[in-house]
Amino acid sequence: MFYRFYDGNVPDVSTIRHTIADQALLNMKSVVLVADKGCNSVKNINDCLINKVEFIFNVRLGTKGCLARELIDEHRKEFADLNSGDPYIRKNIATAKVNWKYDPRPVEGKPASNSATAELYYHMFYDPVIYQEAANKLTESLLTIKKKLLENEALTEQEEELKEKFFRNDKEKGLIIVNRRVDDYLKYKGFRVLVTDSEQDPVKAWTAYADRWRVEDAFATLKNRLGCNRIRCSDNKALQVNSRTRANGVLTGANA
Repeated sequence: MFYRFYDGNVPDVSTIRHTIADQALLNMKSVVLVADKGCNSVKNINDCLINKVEFIFNVRLGTKGCLARELIDEHRKEFADLNSGDPYIRKNIATAKVNWKYDPRPVEGKPASNSATAELYYHMFYDPVIYQEAANKLTESLLTIKKKLLENEALTEQEEELKEKFFRNDKEKGLIIVNRRVDDYLKYKGFRVLVTDSEQDPVKAWTAYADRWRVEDAFATLKNRLGCNRIRCSDNKALQVNSRTRANGVLTGANA
């Protein structure tokens, strides 16, 4: 593991590109990038494919009409089948192969040629327990709002947002919960999708993604106990000074 210090917020595209560049500089071989949500953009996937860097990315499901949602909808019958459940990770699993097109030599300002293709694996996992927890939490919140409205109690800011999202006025019944809106909200709860160019086995992909907590836990220890400072670097201010000095190409004996 190695730690890199960045100033301010770094976009996901910049993070992946810097990581690929660092990997090339350090001459690291057989590396698979494992990343949480936010790094599965088209640009990041294309950058990995162009640079022959293998990856396992957790896919965001919040965007309507995204490919991951479409694949989940296509395989819903499989998730309903108990035989799709894996006894080790305790999830229902389905995998879809996608023929991914990309430009192997992109030029800024020019349309992408998409002349190259790669086979990506979208591993989909469903956990009914997580789904039920989300459904129970939402139901409890909506019933609390309904009770408060009947008793003329003030709603919190969050409850007001839920009211606008899930309630409507009915001519006969008054303010009611719209079941269709609730179903739409819960439709993709309990699902996780991992996209990878290299790992065909969904359980191995899941294990690789789940094990990232070991790295995160190690860095959390560095941050909480050491401030992510290098050896002989007493505080964050010294770390920042050393980082700037190295960036300017001035290496003193202590910095080196």
